Amino acid sequence: MTRRERTQPIAHLAGGAMSGMTSCIMLQPLDLIKTRLQQSTHDTVLNTTALRKRHTMLTTIKDIVKTNGASGLWRGTVPTIVRNVPGTAVYFTTLSEIRNMISATRSTWQPVLSRATGVSPQKQEKYENLIAGMTARGAVGYVLMPFTVLKVRYESNMYNYGSMLEAFRSIIKYDGVRGN
Repeated sequence: MTRRERTQPIAHLAGGAMSGMTSCIMLQPLDLIKTRLQQSTHDTVLNTTALRKRHTMLTTIKDIVKTNGASGLWRGTVPTIVRNVPGTAVYFTTLSEIRNMISATRSTWQPVLSRATGVSPQKQEKYENLIAGMTARGAVGYVLMPFTVLKVRYESNMYNYGSMLEAFRSIIKYDGVRGN
């Protein structure tokens, strides 16, 4: 593997933030529809006496547009941005730093691992990105889980919060800090 110039962490932060913002705005309608479809499945299971309306992606879109207009498809964009923009920025930065750390220490641990497992250094390098990605994603996902709960509850029409602050206060009041 050739040695490359190390990119500054600020570049990963900025790139992650921009990609996070772009994906939030472009994909929010699909995220909202997914949340509503999951909720409708849950509602149907809990309420077996209710009329069973067939919920599809198309009927969900029609219901949202009928109730809230076309802009309703972007309900939950702010909580999504609050979660995804810093989350994606931190993920890309963390991933880069873990890769740099693995690369910088490779000469120390790779021979030991090769002797212990019999796996060649070339095969080990295939798994380095997997390990770096799993570690970065797991850590960032754990830290951002409260924002995920807030986002999903805000998107859900089961709660009908008027603002993120209202959602946050309600979660703390009724479900505690753990939000469960």
